[in-house]
Amino acid sequence: MFVTNDPYSDPDFNSSVDKKTGYVTKSVMVLPVADVNGEYIGAFQLINKLSGGFDIEEDSRKLSLPALILGLALESDTFLDDAHHDRLTKLKNRIGFYSDFSRKYMKYLEADCDKPLSMFICDIDKFKMVNDTYGHNAGDQVLEHAAKLLLGSCEENENAYRWGGEEFIILMPDTTLEQAVAKAEKLRKEIEASEFPADGVMIHKTMSFGVHTFVKGKSIEENVSMADVHLYTAKETGRNKVVYTKE
Repeated sequence: MFVTNDPYSDPDFNSSVDKKTGYVTKSVMVLPVADVNGEYIGAFQLINKLSGGFDIEEDSRKLSLPALILGLALESDTFLDDAHHDRLTKLKNRIGFYSDFSRKYMKYLEADCDKPLSMFICDIDKFKMVNDTYGHNAGDQVLEHAAKLLLGSCEENENAYRWGGEEFIILMPDTTLEQAVAKAEKLRKEIEASEFPADGVMIHKTMSFGVHTFVKGKSIEENVSMADVHLYTAKETGRNKVVYTKE
């Protein structure tokens, strides 16, 4: 805990905000915020711009409960964020996909929305061979590199997800099927030309794509399944290609 009733004499106090706003800070109190294991995860800072200062014993006692509640809230938010992300690639996972869909994209399946929502599901070709030949560390690096390329291709409001294993999904709001196919083809070529780090060596990999524009009246699962059918076709007909069907 930190308390100062003379902040302007403290070299760590930043008075620039006061200079801009015209306020005068009378005192500052900072309480540590800890998780359930007692490890510090943040700080609860209070700034007093009224007369008088903080009482180190009385005020810290009164504010200990809010600091505890804040710690629980921060930890809960951290757990929720962790649950929505894949630890290896840092992309959102399947849970994150469904969460985003319900909050951001469900409107595209509603009857009063005319804007298209497109997606593609893609898969690293012959990924098992990477693990078998170079080891699982190499496999992890290949997944990380693929995720980086996918995320780097996302425009504003687009999102990339690790669907599971070596499969990924990109959601593209306000994007037609033709635009989604063009994006997938551009990304396919970029991946084909890229060098993937694989535990000390550089290798080349390709990916296959199944592209689909969401159909109103069908569930999320049905729409994803339709994209997955196109991906399966791409894998079964030579790999390293983009497959789609005009609806």
